[in-house]
This record gives sequence, structure tokens and C-alpha cells, in this order.
Amino acid sequence: MKYNKKIKKSKRTTLSVIEEVDEMMISKIESIIDKHLSDSTFSVSEIEKQIGVSRPVLLSQFKRVKGTTLVNYIKLERLKKASLLLINTNKNISEVAYQVGFSDPKYFSRAFRIEYGETPTEYRKIKRNS
Repeated sequence: MKYNKKIKKSKRTTLSVIEEVDEMMISKIESIIDKHLSDSTFSVSEIEKQIGVSRPVLLSQFKRVKGTTLVNYIKLERLKKASLLLINTNKNISEVAYQVGFSDPKYFSRAFRIEYGETPTEYRKIKRNS
């Protein structure tokens, strides 16, 4: 019985170490993304270089922890930042798009509408009036 308890404890400890490493990696990735959010040329390759792991490892670990792809996560972070800029600034839609790293304002508007269910202009009007 003592051996069984040691194995169970050992597995739990190993899992918590893995979770801790995952959290540290995700935190570092989020920090890198935040620093490069306005750079339209920013890509997974930059994260790969800064983290120091291979692309397959990076992508699979990220998806396992966050439940989404890294590329999609970057896009969602850009859209989240854009939603705040739309509410809190008077910048036009193109300026907001460029500021959050979209090189094409039309693509930005499409992606924004898919994520938020309304165009950036509609979103701004609704949020500012409520």
C-alpha cells in the first residue's frame, strides 16, 4: 500500500510541475504578444525564437493549454485591444486596425464582425451609448 501512495503522490507532483511550466510558458508568450501587438509582420516565428522551442512543440503545448491555435489567439488579442481602442479613443477604424497589427482595414472589419457580431462602427456606437 505504501508504494501505491508514493506513485499517486509522485504523479500528482509531476502533473503540478508540468502545469507550472505550462503556465510560465504561456505567460511568456502572452508578454511577447503584448509587446508586438501593433506589428503587422509579427508571427509565430518570433515567439518561437524568443521562447527557444521548436515550432511543433510550441504550437502543440499552446493548443493543449489554451484550447486554440496560437495564430487565432494572436488575432483575438488584437481584436480585444481594438475593442478597447474603439470605445476609449476617437481614432478612425483604419487607424485602430493598423494600431493593433492588421495591415488591411477591410480584413480587420470582417474579423471584428465575426468575433463581436457587429462592425467596428456599430460596436463603438453601442458601447459608447450604454
